[in-house]
Amino acid sequence: MKDKDIAPANQRRIAVLSVAALLVWIALWLGVFARPAAIPGWLPVLIMWLPLFPTLPLLWRGRRGACTWGSMIGVFYAGFAVVELTANPPERAWAAGALALSLAMVFVLVRCARHWPANQVGTG
Repeated sequence: MKDKDIAPANQRRIAVLSVAALLVWIALWLGVFARPAAIPGWLPVLIMWLPLFPTLPLLWRGRRGACTWGSMIGVFYAGFAVVELTANPPERAWAAGALALSLAMVFVLVRCARHWPANQVGTG
């Protein structure tokens, strides 16, 4: 891999930070504060983390494919937050935070996918 194939460090940090912020928010919301009594607290967190967590190391390496994957998955996280906003009034503050973080993540990852090196398409 050539040096020009790797995304700039600042863009990588911002992308990783946006994904990590959403993952931490979901862990706090579903794992700590909104724990249903019937299932273990780690189970909803694991289910919500599975699609997005693998993008973190790929984003850190500067892979453009991780940006496109993460932005597509982020739309589903935003949809989940919208459903929780309307269907679960006690959790509206957490859902609003998740919606804001997921939309910010989608914006950051789409921007990164557009500005990172084009010869990374299809890798990662």
